[in-house]
Amino acid sequence: MKFSDETEAVRIANDSRFGLNAFVQTNDLSRAHRVARQLEAGSVWVNTFSDISRKDRTAATSRAGSAARVAWRGLHEFLQTKNIRVGMR
Repeated sequence: MKFSDETEAVRIANDSRFGLNAFVQTNDLSRAHRVARQLEAGSVWVNTFSDISRKDRTAATSRAGSAARVAWRGLHEFLQTKNIRVGMR
């Protein structure tokens, strides 16, 4: 999808009922962290992508988060976990 600026990109990405994963591609590490914090997703990859590890798979937001309650970390449903992986070259 096309977007005109960072704010619109975040708005488009967050305009979903689900919040499992997001991906950011940038050479600006400050922007990477800023955008990752704003994204409503359980896992955010920056300039990289890998499988979700067993310990990370309960991270989810929005309606996707209901499945996380089954896991042991689901006991802490008032917390919102976010995994951010940064691969800068």
